[in-house]
Amino acid sequence: MFLPFLALSTVAQPVSYSIDSLRNELARAKADTSRVWLMTKLSEHYYERNFDSARWYAQQGIHLAQRVGHRKGELQSSILLGDAYSVQDIPQSMRIYLQALQLAQQMNYQYGVGMCNLKIGELNLFLENYPQAIRYLKQAHDIFLTVQDKQQTALADSEIGIVYCQLAKKQDSARYYLTRSDQEYPPFKHDPFQLYYWAVLESNENPSRAVQLFGQSIELFKRRNERRGLGYAYRWYAIFLKNHHQLDSSILMAKNGLRISQHLLNFRSILQNSDLLTKVYQALGRPDSAYKYQSIMMAARDSLFSQQKINQIQNTLIDEQQRVQRLQEEKSQFKSQVKIYGLLGIMTGLLLLAGVLYRTNRQKQKTNSRLQVLNHEIEQQKEEIETQRDYLEETLTELKSTQAQLIQKEKLASLGELTAGIAHEIQNPLNFVNNFSEVSTELVEEQKEALAKGDTEEAKVIADDLSQNLQKIHHHGGRASAIVKGMLEHSRTDSGEKRPTSLNALADEYLKIAYQGLRAKDKSFECTLVTEYDADLGQVNVVPQEIGRVLLNLYNNAFYAVRERQQHADSSYLPTVRVTTEKTPEGVQIRVADNGTGIPESMKQKIFQPFFTTKPTGEGTGLGLSLSYDIITKGHGGTLRVESQAGDGTAFFIELPQRQKSDSHV
Repeated sequence: MFLPFLALSTVAQPVSYSIDSLRNELARAKADTSRVWLMTKLSEHYYERNFDSARWYAQQGIHLAQRVGHRKGELQSSILLGDAYSVQDIPQSMRIYLQALQLAQQMNYQYGVGMCNLKIGELNLFLENYPQAIRYLKQAHDIFLTVQDKQQTALADSEIGIVYCQLAKKQDSARYYLTRSDQEYPPFKHDPFQLYYWAVLESNENPSRAVQLFGQSIELFKRRNERRGLGYAYRWYAIFLKNHHQLDSSILMAKNGLRISQHLLNFRSILQNSDLLTKVYQALGRPDSAYKYQSIMMAARDSLFSQQKINQIQNTLIDEQQRVQRLQEEKSQFKSQVKIYGLLGIMTGLLLLAGVLYRTNRQKQKTNSRLQVLNHEIEQQKEEIETQRDYLEETLTELKSTQAQLIQKEKLASLGELTAGIAHEIQNPLNFVNNFSEVSTELVEEQKEALAKGDTEEAKVIADDLSQNLQKIHHHGGRASAIVKGMLEHSRTDSGEKRPTSLNALADEYLKIAYQGLRAKDKSFECTLVTEYDADLGQVNVVPQEIGRVLLNLYNNAFYAVRERQQHADSSYLPTVRVTTEKTPEGVQIRVADNGTGIPESMKQKIFQPFFTTKPTGEGTGLGLSLSYDIITKGHGGTLRVESQAGDGTAFFIELPQRQKSDSHV
């Protein structure tokens, strides 16, 4: 009864001419601001069709904008990069939006600040953090109103309206903001997102009107080939049908949304549509089908909300809160300075007045006036000294607290780097295998139906999709198999106590983990790994977890150095990291060497000091080598030293005694 629009035309052909024309222009464009603009337009087009391509063009736009000094282009590309990550990696998307917000604030570019607030509000909407979503969206609305951008002002009101649609007893507020959105920018009434927002609002009071609006929205998404939005519209329509007890129709719509989302790898929409299908099948008493879609839902949820990503989101929000707090403190300090300068001006005036009185009054009066001024200055200086003393005491307490937090953060970062190469590299291939297997099963059924109808062209198209899916399943299955095989060769649980350990196996295991972890972040990174392990090394009594943390830090530093040099070197440069173990008369030695950028002589004496780092701001805490030094020297009675030549590479030497003093009783 609620499916009148199913007779509408199928998905229109992609708007390929627009993308092709932009790519042709890009091929001819020079490396200037016009080329940055073309990259941002391509990223916008691909956002509705291919997230990987959208990400790639946004990243290229950032790099080029930074090179030519086009800060607005860098900001726009950063926002588009955050969009591309928002459907697959929530912490990364939030981090990019917040960095873009800082850039816009530094530029004092109000339109850019408004766009960043809008994007952060939309992300909080998906996270169901409704108060924060409303706060950011209202800030965006006010900014767009100030800069007189009617379209973005209407968009902000529209997003506030859909937030209130999802809150109990807030339908009047939702209707107010959606109506104001239509009034602020009348063409927005025909936007497919706006249409299904209104459909959601009318779902209870006017279901017939809601069906009409859902149909118009889905038809527009199809005409424009905007598959991301189409997946969302199908999901909302499926919810409407479920609430009106049209369960079979709800399943059909949710499956349409799920199939589109799986094709795009839109984890957000996969999670929402599979969760809805699970609930509908449970209501129908079909546990097998419910379990099937529950598995898809759990895989998507793990990809979006693993414990690691939840921690990343929390850390990102904490960092932003601290940044805002610092800005408020700086603003307060500036106001205090203005007051002080005002007082100094008043004091200067008083001194000048005293000078005039000095010339006109008697000597005794002159002396008394000067004494009064001096007493006043002394009292002010006393109060200022007491205020500064209290402030410095508070600052010292905060610094001690911050130092403890940074040390803990460095340890957690080390643990995150350790698990990134394992969890990310295994979980993602398995998720891809599961998702493409489910999609392929449905495609087979569709192919059977097409063949039964005699539609060979459709069957061929489906066969091509199946071939691509099978290739992806084979590729990702091979990745997962190789990772598991490597990890099983040297996996065990650490108790935190010293025990006999094969340093050769430990060094090799963490080298693979570090390399795989970096490759997971940067697919283009390639490095030659050379290992020379002493077969007679034997076992050494150490804490494997602690030594592993040290090795992981040294490996990551080595990879960072060779990658930095590669970015500025010619094609003949081959990044190389060499790991060597050797038995010495005093014990054992592990050597980690690279042919990277090297360390200047002036910095070598400082690298083991806490909080010293050669990396750019935000890429290192400066605690990695300091903690590693303490682990080796204090925890294991060994030494950690460095040899380096600027521009030629660096070598770190870990030297451990064969039998440590603390282990003499073993």
